[in-house]
Amino acid sequence: MGSLWENRIDLEKYLRSIRDVLATKPVVYGALGIGTAGLVVASYKYLHVHIPEEIHMEDHSSLRKLHAVIQLQRLVGALSAPLGRRFQLFILRCLRDGSTSVKNRSNSEIYAESLDFSGVPVVLYRKQRWHNAEGTDNRLRPAIVHIYGGGWTFSNSGNYIEHHQRLVSTLDAAVLTIGYHKAPENPFPIGVQECFAAIEYFYDHAEDFGVDPLKISLLGDSAGATLCLAVSLKFRDEHKNLVIKNQALIYPATQFLNFRTRSYQGHFPLLTKKTMITYALYYTGDSLSLGRHLARNRHHCSGFEESPAWNTLKKYITEKPTIPETSSQRIRNFRCKVLDGYLCPLAAPSLRDLPPTLIVVCKFDVLRDDGFALAQRMMEDEVDLTLKTFPTTHSAFKFMRCLKSGRDIMDTVTTYFANN
Repeated sequence: MGSLWENRIDLEKYLRSIRDVLATKPVVYGALGIGTAGLVVASYKYLHVHIPEEIHMEDHSSLRKLHAVIQLQRLVGALSAPLGRRFQLFILRCLRDGSTSVKNRSNSEIYAESLDFSGVPVVLYRKQRWHNAEGTDNRLRPAIVHIYGGGWTFSNSGNYIEHHQRLVSTLDAAVLTIGYHKAPENPFPIGVQECFAAIEYFYDHAEDFGVDPLKISLLGDSAGATLCLAVSLKFRDEHKNLVIKNQALIYPATQFLNFRTRSYQGHFPLLTKKTMITYALYYTGDSLSLGRHLARNRHHCSGFEESPAWNTLKKYITEKPTIPETSSQRIRNFRCKVLDGYLCPLAAPSLRDLPPTLIVVCKFDVLRDDGFALAQRMMEDEVDLTLKTFPTTHSAFKFMRCLKSGRDIMDTVTTYFANN
């Protein structure tokens, strides 16, 4: 007890000494004030983002809040980096993904069932009356397979429950979402292989779930749209009997050949060039130390200029990249990877014979030119294409609960599926 009392006295003396210094030396007050003001200014600059006037006014406040939250998550990620990548990703996934449960949030009319298709976890959404064995409505219905985004690293079906419920209700269709294993622990081509296997199983057993196998559509946003494209190409190339009815691709990432397109030079809310490069390296399984080289296009090579993607992509590049005289083995390995059409669909030898496609592009998005380039190649290869552009940012679709533009994109997607 005596030592505690002595410690308390020592603390009180220490606090009094600080008070006396502040009282006798006003300069200390000034220094503290300047430091506090500097911290406030720095925090404002870090958390604040310019919202283009073309974005719907109703979305401005929500976008600023979303941007601030994402910036704080990035800060937590940076602070936890010294503890190792595994711990850093664990923390970020806890912050970003939240609950993986879907059953507790299913409404009374829609039934969510967790299943396993060829070893891949999936969730199938259907209306309760279809699922009820005693029901009389046993018609075969269309289905939407949703492959969600998240930089191939984050997200889960639980983040899109409202999207899936709306699709079921609006289209009178079943919705299947695929829980593919995430990078960097499971890099390319694992995600493509798992999505391919799950969709193939679903096609083979569609009628068991009340689904018409000839009316299966694909829906993907961001990284999920890239996976949708890869799956479509793989089914086409392997001459499977499975026929995808159509697909909707929302702001797809289509290439890692060039990170200095006009849209990559922009500064937009929610997704930055640096973050996109990090996702690309996670997906390919490469070291993040390559990021600084990719940001300056120091991975460019003559093989890129011979790729089918180049003639289209170069129209969106502000200046032609130079070919470095020497490159490390890691850079050379990365170059080989990104010429694979299943990894970067824009580099596929041909896009012919793909299913009818809706591409959604957002004007204020670093992936804007990726989407435009894909659309141009599809038109050249005579794919039945519908292109829609929205004056909003990346991730608008995911955050449709708080963004009007996200709800507008959802309306476009449901209208496309309903009419095609």
